[in-house]
Amino acid sequence: MNTNTLVLNAFKEIIESPLYDKNKLTHYFSSDYKQVVNGNLLDFDGFIKHVERLKTETKNMTLTVIASAAEGDTVFTHHNVVVEKEDGELTLFEVLANFTVSNSKIVRCEELTRVIQGTDSDQDLGHRH
Repeated sequence: MNTNTLVLNAFKEIIESPLYDKNKLTHYFSSDYKQVVNGNLLDFDGFIKHVERLKTETKNMTLTVIASAAEGDTVFTHHNVVVEKEDGELTLFEVLANFTVSNSKIVRCEELTRVIQGTDSDQDLGHRH
């Protein structure tokens, strides 16, 4: 599987799935995974907690890829995520993300996320755990 397909499949199987499945996380992400979102660092354990929390605070997340490009071990995506929270409120995020892949696992993500539509209280949803 090429690096671009790996990242896009991770989006579909983890972000868009309403269910939390740790096995899917360990399938796509290295145990050494690091994610920096708007300057906030999450290690693998923090990322696991982040995804768990997202799944408890949201009903649905729909991701639309605007653009993606891969070169070597790097995948860049520009995507939007519509989040439907448990109370029915919708928040729209724009995300620019730079992924690094090694040995068929995602090992790093540098991400800039901004709320386009929604409340200021959702500014940290990209790294909340």
